[in-house]
Amino acid sequence: MAPGTARMDLTFIVRVSRDRDGRLRGIVERVKTGEKHRFEHSEGIGGLIERMVAAAEAGQETR
Repeated sequence: MAPGTARMDLTFIVRVSRDRDGRLRGIVERVKTGEKHRFEHSEGIGGLIERMVAAAEAGQETR
C-alpha cells in the first residue's frame, strides 16, 4: 500500500450452492451493512466483490 493511501477493511460472507448443472450460484453479503448481491457462475464472484468494494469506497452503500 502506498504511503498516504486510505485503508478500508471490508468483510464478506459468501454463500454458495450448485445448481442441477453443477454451476455455482449464491450470495455475497457485506457483514457491516447487510448488503447482499446474487451471483451465478464462479466467474462472477470476484467481479461482484470488486464492485461492492468500489461502491463502499465511493460511499454508495445501500444501508
